[in-house]
Amino acid sequence: MQDDLDVTVHPARNLNVDQSHDLDPDDLIYRLQADDIDLTSGTTVELPPGTYTIPTTLQGSVDNWTLRGTGDSPQDVRLITRGQNKRLIEIHGGSNIRVENLTIHNGTDGEHAVGIRIDGTGGILTKDIHHTGLSPREGNTGNHEQFNRQENSLYITVSQSDGVAITDGFVKKSPTEVSGHAENDPIFTAYASHRGIWYVRNSVAMHAGGDGATYASRTRGGIRFTNCVFKNNYASSIRLGGGQSWVRNCTVICDHQQATGIDLLSPTATHMSPIVWEAGGVYEGARSRTGGLIENTRVELRSVPAGQTRGCIGIDGSSGGIIVRNCQLINSTDSPSVAVDAPGSSFMNDYQIPAEPHGVYLENLQLSGDGTGPAIAASGRQVLAQGICISMPNGGAVRGARFLDSGPQRSSCSFVSTPDRPALYQQLLSLQQGVPTAGQGIGATGFEIPGLSNLIDGISTVVIMAATLLLVFGLLIIGFIVLISAGGIFAVKRLVS
Repeated sequence: MQDDLDVTVHPARNLNVDQSHDLDPDDLIYRLQADDIDLTSGTTVELPPGTYTIPTTLQGSVDNWTLRGTGDSPQDVRLITRGQNKRLIEIHGGSNIRVENLTIHNGTDGEHAVGIRIDGTGGILTKDIHHTGLSPREGNTGNHEQFNRQENSLYITVSQSDGVAITDGFVKKSPTEVSGHAENDPIFTAYASHRGIWYVRNSVAMHAGGDGATYASRTRGGIRFTNCVFKNNYASSIRLGGGQSWVRNCTVICDHQQATGIDLLSPTATHMSPIVWEAGGVYEGARSRTGGLIENTRVELRSVPAGQTRGCIGIDGSSGGIIVRNCQLINSTDSPSVAVDAPGSSFMNDYQIPAEPHGVYLENLQLSGDGTGPAIAASGRQVLAQGICISMPNGGAVRGARFLDSGPQRSSCSFVSTPDRPALYQQLLSLQQGVPTAGQGIGATGFEIPGLSNLIDGISTVVIMAATLLLVFGLLIIGFIVLISAGGIFAVKRLVS
C-alpha cells in the first residue's frame, strides 16, 4: 500500500485560515484540491484526524466510492472551505456512495458555509456526519428569491424508484442567522427528481432558519424519519408529503423564546410549525399526493407568537389523507394541536386538489397543554378518530371530527388496545407498503430509542448512544490502520478495491 495522495502541510497562518473558523492559528491545516480526493469508482479515501480545507467543490459521478474519517468521532476530521459559501461535495450520478465519520464546518462569520449534495440511483449512505458553525442567511435581491445553494446540510436524491439512501447519526445543533422564507437553506433537502426512499434515523436537527429543517414535500419518492430529534427550527421542522413518507419515534420541540437566546433573528423570523404534511410543487408527479404516517411521536409547541404556527400537526389542503396514531401533542399556543385543511386549499400558490383518499385517521392521541387553541380543527374532509384524550383546560375544542368510540376523554385517559379500524386506515396504510426497505439497500446499523420519555429533552439519549457506537467503530478502524499501514501522521490513504 503506498501513500499516493500528496498533501501539503502548512501552519494555518500561512494558508490565511480565517480566525472565524474558530481554529487555533497554529493548527495544521491540510489543503485538499479537487484532484487530491480521488473521485474514481471503486475507491475508498480515508482522512486521518485533522482539519482539511477544500477550496473548490469536489464534483463528479462515481460508483462504489467512499469518503471516510478515521478518527474516534466525527469531530476528529473537519472539512472547511475558504472563499464564498459552497457545497464541499457534489456528486451527480452513480451508486453505492458513502460519506462517513466526519464534520463539515461553517465557521462563525457566515461567509464559509458548506453542505453536501449526492444524487444517485441508490446505495447512498451518509453516516455519523456532524454539521457545525454558524449557518448564514442568503442574499435576496428584493425582487426575487436568490438561492446561493450552499447551505443545504444534506441534499439527497435517489433517482430510481427502487433505490435507497440512508442517513444515520447526522447531527446539526449550531446556531443560524435566521431570516424569512427562502433566506436560509434547510438541513434535509429533496426535490422532485427524488423517486426512491430516503431513510433518516438517529439524527438531530436544531436551529434551522427560513426554509425549515426539512424541505422534502415536493418529491415523487418518500422520506422516512425514525428516532430523530428536531428542536427550535423555524418555518417547519418536518415538511413532508406522500404515502411513502413517515415520521416515527421522533421528538419535535418548538420554543421561540428559548431559540432567541441562541439564534440571530430578523424581525420577520417568528414562524414555527413542528410538522406540516403537504404535497405542493410545480413538478408533475410531486403534486396531488395522498397518504402518510405519523406515529409514536412527541410534539411540544411551546412559546410561539400568536398566529405564527400551523399547530402541532398541520395537514395542508394540497395533501390527501394521513394516519396519525400513538402520539403525544403538547400545545401552549392559540393554534390547533391537529389542524386539517379542506382538500384544494393551501397556504402555497402551486398546489392542486390531492388524490384520494382525502380522509384523515387519528388514533390514540394524548392532547394536552395550557394553550387556548382547539385540540382538533378540521374542515372540508372526513376525519375519523378514536382513543383521543384531551387535557387542555384553556382550550381543547373539537371541530370537524367524527369519533368511532364514545368521543374524546377529558377526565381520564385510556387508549384503544384493539381498535376496530375503518377501511380508510387500510387504504392509507397500503401506500406505505411495497417500497424498498433499508435492509434491502445498504444495511447500515441503527438503534432504536425505547419510549417517549427518553426523548422529552431531545438530545442526550441520541448523542450518548451514538457516541458509544462510534467509539467501538473507531477502535476497529484504528486497529485496522495500524495493521496495514506505517504511513505518516498526515498521510491520506486510498484503498482501491
